[in-house]
Order: sequence, then structure tokens, then C-alpha cells
Amino acid sequence: MTLQTVGLCRDGILHDVNFAARRGEITTIIGPNGAGKSTLLAYLAGIARPTVGDVLLDGSPLAALSSRERARAISLVAQDTTVGADMRVEQLVETGRHPHIGRFDTATDDDRLRIAHALTLTATGHLAGRTVSSLSGGERQRVHIARALAQNAPYMLLDEPTSALDLKHQADVEKLLRSARSEGRAVVAVVHDLGLAARMSDTVTLLARGQVLAAGSVEETITEELIAQAYDVPVRIHTDPFTHSPVVTVVT
Repeated sequence: MTLQTVGLCRDGILHDVNFAARRGEITTIIGPNGAGKSTLLAYLAGIARPTVGDVLLDGSPLAALSSRERARAISLVAQDTTVGADMRVEQLVETGRHPHIGRFDTATDDDRLRIAHALTLTATGHLAGRTVSSLSGGERQRVHIARALAQNAPYMLLDEPTSALDLKHQADVEKLLRSARSEGRAVVAVVHDLGLAARMSDTVTLLARGQVLAAGSVEETITEELIAQAYDVPVRIHTDPFTHSPVVTVVT
């Protein structure tokens, strides 16, 4: 099962982008600002459409699915965490279950268990009664991740999921994404932290100037030559003695 793009183009942003995410894998999308990372994620989520090319879910056009069908298959944690600002945390997380609940039905015991489990996994249970607008940026980010977990879609897309988090919660989210992978989900995350990408990725897509500069394993994509070319800055890469993953250092 795959979520993929074929010949994806948008004037001035993306040019002939081919991308694939497979269940049971973590795929990170890296690249400099303006490379088209968030645009690609929006196409994968079905919230925007390319001018040229196709987005396919298990071989079928994503555009052919209804919004409910799409939400059952794909969850999205966007950069904008102000969505649902006037809702209570528990209500926002419950919206992740809406694709699975009939239009005139109410949440089942299973729905409530999934909501509670998502709050527990993200350490946000103590925030359940608070309004989203009263939370810090990091707390809002964790709540939106909880909503995506409650949604229980096989494809989980995240745009900068750790950008507002402290070290502990960054590590917690990394563990959550690994757990989602072990459950058979496809995890696709746009990240700026190359160390995070190196540690947790099965595959990496490196974008630069709207094109795929490289795609493959960490060893194939996070190299001195490719990173320097993409980010237009000289770098050195060494292996972390504890994680055995590449560490990128800018040469100044």
C-alpha cells in the first residue's frame, strides 16, 4: 500500500516530483526553506491539487475519494496549530474520530477509548478540559498530534511535528512516530532537523528548488555533497557514537 505522486508540478513551486510513502515506514522530507516541502505535503493530504500530475492512494487517484474517505485514510498535523482554538482539548481530539462516526451518530465506547489513549500517549490528558487557545505552542502541537493518533488513519502526515517542543517532548514524539510505524502506518514528516531525520527515517526525500535532489536511505541522501548542494552551505558529516546516525555540522 502506497501514497505516491507521479510527475507532480505546480508553477514556480514543484517540478516533476515523484514521491512514495509506504506503510510500515517513516519517510522524512527535508530541504531548505522554499523548497516545496509543505506544498508537497498539502498535495499528499488532498487539501491542494497540483496543476500537473497525480496523487495516488494504493494506485487510485486521491481526488476521487470523498473528504470522509480521505480522512479515514490520511491524517494531517499541519504547522498551523491555531485551528480549533475555541474548542476544549478533548473536543478537538474527538474530531479525529469524526470520519469514523456516522453523521447522526455519537461517539462509541471504542471512540472514547481511542481519544483517551491518544491523550495519554501525548501526555495531554491533564489538558483535556482546557481551551486550545489557552495552551502554549508546544502543548497545542502535542494536542494536534493526539487528534491525528485518534484518527487512526494508515497514512500519517506531519509538518514540522517537533518544531515547538522541548527536548523531552521531542523525544516523546519521536517514540510515538516509531510506534506508529511499528503498527504498520506510513509516517511522512517534513522536518528541518537533519539529526531527527537521520535518526528515525527509513527513507528520506531531499527537495531543493522544487525538485527531488535525492531520495533513498539516510546513507544515500544525507551526504556532505548533497546537503551542501541543497542548502548552499559547506558541511561536514560524522557518525554519532551513540545513535550511529549521521550528524551534520555547518562549516563556517
